[in-house]
Order: sequence, then structure tokens, then C-alpha cells
Amino acid sequence: MKKMLLIVVLFSLGTLAYADSFTTYATRAQQNPSDIYDWGQFGPDGTAVSSPAGATSFNGLGATVSIAGLTMYTYVDSCPTCGEGSWNGNFEIGENLLYTGNQSGGGPGPLTIAFASGVSSVGFQIQDEFLGPFTATLQAFNGSTLLDTLVMLGVSNQNNDGSAIFMGLGDLTGPNITKIVISEQGTGDANDFAINALSIGVNSTTPEPSSLVLLGTGLLAVGGMVRRKLKL
Repeated sequence: MKKMLLIVVLFSLGTLAYADSFTTYATRAQQNPSDIYDWGQFGPDGTAVSSPAGATSFNGLGATVSIAGLTMYTYVDSCPTCGEGSWNGNFEIGENLLYTGNQSGGGPGPLTIAFASGVSSVGFQIQDEFLGPFTATLQAFNGSTLLDTLVMLGVSNQNNDGSAIFMGLGDLTGPNITKIVISEQGTGDANDFAINALSIGVNSTTPEPSSLVLLGTGLLAVGGMVRRKLKL
């Protein structure tokens, strides 16, 4: 009887180990990330990126980026009179994007990003390639274990104003996210979308509101510096 009770207790403890507590973030500043992946590292506007591809964050964390198909593409958000790049969408003008590639001869998604070590939060903006409403899904994994799922509705347009929806998900129990899977369905093909820079956090602490704004702004500046450096 005692042996059976011990087994039950140990099983319960093992179950609790996966009871992660998740939260969502409406903006990158609210996420308060500590690191970022800028997709300009794969090349300038219109670069074909073979899947899988290795990416490195600003602070040196490796990641493997892949789709179900063979080829992804980099693009830069622009407008007809801006001359920045060839993606006329609703990201900020000049932002480096990673596109699943369906309409460029690549694709399809979903887009999977596996980290070299666990992170506590992830965040990015997303837009469907076709104009109109879409539904985006973000899944967070620890190994093969699904930790949490975020589903959001968005609208794809050509305003070039940063209005693309932000998907932010955080594990308050620690850096347990080792992989994310991003999928989407709009008015066209499934998983035909682009995302901007992927920001990550590596701790579970909740900072003061003032530091959220400062760090969020700082990382956006870092993304800008990376873009400028890659264009030189």
C-alpha cells in the first residue's frame, strides 16, 4: 500500500512539472524581450532561404528555422513610393521579414523555429500574403510536448503603419519553450504569411512598467541597427 502511494505521489509531481503558467502580450514593449532575431541575416529583399536554415539572435542564441516545404524568402516592408523593399504590407516600413514563400515558388508553412536552449517568451507581428481577414495560430512546445496555444484574428492590408497583429506568448514558470510553430489561414493558401523580427525573453521575472518601454524601444533600435548594417 505504501509503495502504491509513493508511485501515485511521484506521478503527481511529474505531472505538475509540465503545469506551466502562460500569459499573452499585446505589444513587443509589453513582452519586455531580452533578445531578437532579425531576418535580414538571411540576406537582402527577395533572398531565397533553403529550409531548414540556421539563425542567430543578436545575443548569439542559435535557432533552426524551417517550413514544410523547401524554400522561404526574405522581404522588406515598403510602399510604392518608399523604395525600401518589395513587401507592401502593414508592417513598419523598412522592417526585415521572413516569408513562407507560397507565392514566390517556395512554401508552404507552417513555420517552425527550434531554439538551441529554452526561452521564456516569444513575440512577433504576422501578416497574410493576401489582403483581408486571417486567423493565426502560435503553438509553444517543450520538446514534443505542447505547452500552450495562442489563436488570433488579424487583417492584412497595405497601410505600412505597423498595424500587423502582434502575437506574444510568455511562460511565467521559466525558459521552457524550446520550439514554436506558427500557422495561419487567410483568404488564399494556408500558411501563406510573413513575420517580422522574432523577439525572445530568457527569464520569468516581471519587470517594472518603465523598464518594459525602455527595453522594448531598445530592441527595436537594435533591429534597426542590424538592418542598416546588413545594407552597407
